[in-house]
Amino acid sequence: MRESQPMDTDHPVVSLYDSLIAVGWEKYNFGYAGPYPPYLTVGMMITLDGPKLAFTSFIRDRILLRTKVSVEHHLRNFQFIRILPEACEDVFGRAWAHETGFPVNTWLRLRPVTFQKHMFTQFFVWRSDPGEIIQVPIDLFSICKKIELKGPVSS
Repeated sequence: MRESQPMDTDHPVVSLYDSLIAVGWEKYNFGYAGPYPPYLTVGMMITLDGPKLAFTSFIRDRILLRTKVSVEHHLRNFQFIRILPEACEDVFGRAWAHETGFPVNTWLRLRPVTFQKHMFTQFFVWRSDPGEIIQVPIDLFSICKKIELKGPVSS
């Protein structure tokens, strides 16, 4: 399978895991039981603006609470995302990406985050080549070492 390269080559590729570590998360915030560790939980956080999708610590690390970061806030710092086949395999099974035509190993351009009205089931990104919109299932983000990000957004 041919891997596509993002247009911006000035910035290194980092995994979702590494990007969360870079903003202060600790290794104990992730789960390690499974074929493609580390794992995180994707959940909800309540803010003054209403509920938001959040990357959530795998364990309770603050007495009764868990460390959380808004998905929208964290991913707005990147231009491209690539889902590796192992993430799809771990969440939906080996044949899912092929059967659904999901673009694994393809750099997709992140656009401003928009969620469906029925809340938190899909994440929308632009496909770089033909310009179509791809719906990325939120469950894939839990396999955080197999999600790659690239390119801080230029100001």
